[in-house]
Amino acid sequence: MAPSFRLASRIANSLRAGHPVRDYAEFDSCRLILVSVPDAMLPAVINEIASANICWRNKSIVLCSASLDSGELSGLAARGASIGSISAIPGFEDPRYLVEGDRLAVLASRQLVQNGGRGIVAIQRSLKPFYLAALTSTSSLLFALLLAASAFTTAAVAATTDDVKWINQCVTDNKDEGAKEEVVLKYCTCMNNKMDNNETRSITQWEKTHESEAKACSRQAGWK
Repeated sequence: MAPSFRLASRIANSLRAGHPVRDYAEFDSCRLILVSVPDAMLPAVINEIASANICWRNKSIVLCSASLDSGELSGLAARGASIGSISAIPGFEDPRYLVEGDRLAVLASRQLVQNGGRGIVAIQRSLKPFYLAALTSTSSLLFALLLAASAFTTAAVAATTDDVKWINQCVTDNKDEGAKEEVVLKYCTCMNNKMDNNETRSITQWEKTHESEAKACSRQAGWK
């Protein structure tokens, strides 16, 4: 969705796909709906969409926003829609996107983004604020905080300051081991999540006495 019909026409032309419409009811045949409007306009737009003659069951509606999460679409979720949000992750040579939300919405977003050869990082809805906070950082902790919040989304992850410190130190300890930085970050995040909250040793020290955990995290991170 765009703020105006004219802009929607331009977007469709640039994508060389789709066509602009003047009535929200025409979205009824769509399985995936992307919303991209100024934040201030979003509540009004969502109210208008919610009042349209649309069957929301088995539909995904994804908010394109770097500051808001899918909670802004809760009114549509109440009507049966699967909701999510997507935003670009700056700082990568190859384009990557942050995605959160309901399973169906995340899956639809993943298919859309990866069809264009782009990378995707899926996180739990509640963790998007950690990512947004990381964007304000200018230190190397940005990368570690992002991965702490995004890796292994099937587990409940709490990205705290201590998590970031341990993960960042682990990355530094393993920087000359020959693995890609992303792989090392996933490994260190996995190991951090396996450690007890009261553990005082570093990840590098802890892994020396926890060989099975280290092997499991190596496999999960794709470290060969």
